[in-house]
Amino acid sequence: MIDIARRAGASKGTLYRYFPHKQALFEAVITSRISRVTGEADPIDNQTAGSASEILAMLLRRFYRQINEGEPGIILRILVAEGQRFPELVAVYHKQFMNHGQLMLRQIIQKGIASGEFRADLKLDDPRVIIGPAIAATIWQLMFSELDPVDLELYAASHIDLILHGLRA
Repeated sequence: MIDIARRAGASKGTLYRYFPHKQALFEAVITSRISRVTGEADPIDNQTAGSASEILAMLLRRFYRQINEGEPGIILRILVAEGQRFPELVAVYHKQFMNHGQLMLRQIIQKGIASGEFRADLKLDDPRVIIGPAIAATIWQLMFSELDPVDLELYAASHIDLILHGLRA
């Protein structure tokens, strides 16, 4: 906490007044950073402009950008490395970022089924099937970028194409 206080230009006492321990500080940082990102995304419903395919493709492209270039990705990298030591922080990240994304995916799927754009027989109750490849690519990059890097732009385009073809009526 001393190093954090010094870098923030504050005293250790000031930090402890607001954050009783380092975990509370990290939780506040994660919550504020992720809330800003999720606050940019509007809920999806049948009135949302664009087809379900367009909205899904846009959301997945944004997710790839955020998870590989933005603050959610930086936090994910830290949690992959340190998550077992800080399970409460993993829970905060899951609640603030992953749950929000899964809800949006469910809304898009429902919109697509309701409009007839997506197959009516879809039993996709688990949106992790859709988002999992993006997370896998991120973890692959973390571990193997020096040995076998992923072309994330091509990977994302292929992933989105595969998902959309699987969903369409």
